[in-house]
Order: sequence, then structure tokens, then C-alpha cells
Amino acid sequence: MKAAVFYATYGHWTQSLLNARIPLTYHYQPRLDIDPSNEQVGWISDPLAKQILFMNFPNVEFRPPSANDEAYDLIVGSPPCVGFSRANPKARPDHPLNKHTFNFFKWVVLNGPKHFLMEMVPGILKSGDPILGPGIFSQCLSLIRNYYQWDYAVMNAADYGAAQTRERLYIWGRRRGQEHLESPLATLEKRGCSSIQEVLNPDLIRYWDGRKPDGKQLLNLIGKNGKRIAGAWGSLTEKKIGNRTLKPDGLMFTITSTSVRDCLHYSTQRLLSIPELKVLMGFPVGYFIPPVNAGLASKIVASGVDIRFASYLLEHIKMVLEA
Repeated sequence: MKAAVFYATYGHWTQSLLNARIPLTYHYQPRLDIDPSNEQVGWISDPLAKQILFMNFPNVEFRPPSANDEAYDLIVGSPPCVGFSRANPKARPDHPLNKHTFNFFKWVVLNGPKHFLMEMVPGILKSGDPILGPGIFSQCLSLIRNYYQWDYAVMNAADYGAAQTRERLYIWGRRRGQEHLESPLATLEKRGCSSIQEVLNPDLIRYWDGRKPDGKQLLNLIGKNGKRIAGAWGSLTEKKIGNRTLKPDGLMFTITSTSVRDCLHYSTQRLLSIPELKVLMGFPVGYFIPPVNAGLASKIVASGVDIRFASYLLEHIKMVLEA
């Protein structure tokens, strides 16, 4: 199989493909203002994403795609979801970032891969407008109607081996004209969730239980008013713990960019560290994250697919397609 990543973000799909032993050809992180049919499109414009991808995947080729590229066996990706996210109070059908979702399907039609797999928040299923017409999801699928058959499902990563409850919509398609194939989404077997204790190394837990913020980290915990605020290496009072205290044998709630505001409940009650969030999301322990503040680091870690689930799904797709 030969695969490409459309919307590489910070390496979630890249790591998942490598875990599934599916060779990668290129990564693609487009600018918002360029259409996929433009030959100048394609180079990674986010300097932070470029640094992360280049440092973690030195053996993977990064180049702009071309309409003349040979068709791929599989294209995967996760367009920006903020326009559909229930967590975003400004989400709306005409959000400018929603254009990326249309561009994903445009690129699929332009490049003509045998199969594609896209991840998105379930909110896109309810993004219609009673006056403007059918929902965005229906409009996107209409772009590929003459070229692809598809299936989609809302799947919870916790049902397939992940250590977090993360519900996402997955859309799988195959090019028309191929031999009939049952959707890999429909045939994926559930595995049950992992506990935090199974995923996090005990040494990592003990290290962060006893860690004191150093000078650089402490600077990230100071607000504009000069007062100390919660951060990845701080502590929480009983009043702030609420219902999201984690236990070592429990299941992680959905990892988001604000997960550092919540705490683990091991020997001490404290906030999650970025290294722990990274491992819970499925990244290797040594995965490089630039020295940025805790809020941005948690956004980098959380902005993508759950790697344990995505790897399992890709392994299954590979097995089905190569059978």
C-alpha cells in the first residue's frame, strides 16, 4: 500500500500510519486561501507543525502534492474541526475553517486514491441550515458521489483499546469500479478500553508526582496580572477537582487542549503533565514537542486522532484491502 496524509497537523496520522506499517509518500498541510486544484498548494505553512514533523519523522518525505501524482492506495486526514465542535461557542455552518473539509474531498476527487479515510467531530452531522439547504456533511459527500462509495460511523476510541473516551466521526470511501468490498468500519472488532495505569509508565507517574516547577515552567504559570495560574506542573485545590479527578485504574476523559487544567489522582493530586498527556494520546515517550507554554503544548498533543485507535483501524483496513 502507498499512503498520503492530507492535513498532517502535528503528526497524529503520521505516527498511526507508521505504527500500522503503511508506507507514507508525502504530508500536506494546506493554507486556507488556496484551492486544491492550484499547483502552488501544498507546502506546510505552519512553522510549528513543520518543526514537529521534520524532527519526529526524518525519514518521511515532505513535499507538495501535484495533480499529476500517481493515485494513492489510501489518503487519510483530519481537517480543522473548530467550525463543527460542540466545545467551540463560535462554531457555525459558515465558519471560514470549514472550507478545509470541502478541500479534503476536492483533493480526493482530484487525486483519485483507491480509498480514503477522514476523521471529524460528530458535530458536522448536525451542521445544516433549514434556510440555506442541506447540511455541510451532505454537501461534502455530494462532491464525491459520482466517484466513490462510502460508509461512515461515529466511533469511540475507548471501545477499541484507547485510554480515553473520544467520540469521532470516521468516513471511509472506495473508488467506484473496484470489486465490491464490505466497509472496514463495519467489520472492526471492539477491544475494550485501556486503563491509565496500563498506559502510563509508573516511573513517569512518580517523576511528575515529585516534580517541582523550574524557572522556565513557572513563567508559563503566571497570568498577565502577575498572579500564579493553573498549568501543567501546578496543583489543584479540592474545590477545583470536581468530577474529572482521574484514578490510576480509570479511563481518561476526552483529551483536549484544556486537559492540563484537570488532574491525576495518584499519590498526590496535581495537574496532568504534557509528557503524560502525550503518552495517553498514543505518542511515543520520546516524541519531540517544542519548548512552548503548557496551553500550546496541550493543543499540539490533543489536536488529532487518538493514535492507539487510529493505528488499530489502519491495521484493520490494511488487512481487509490486502486480503
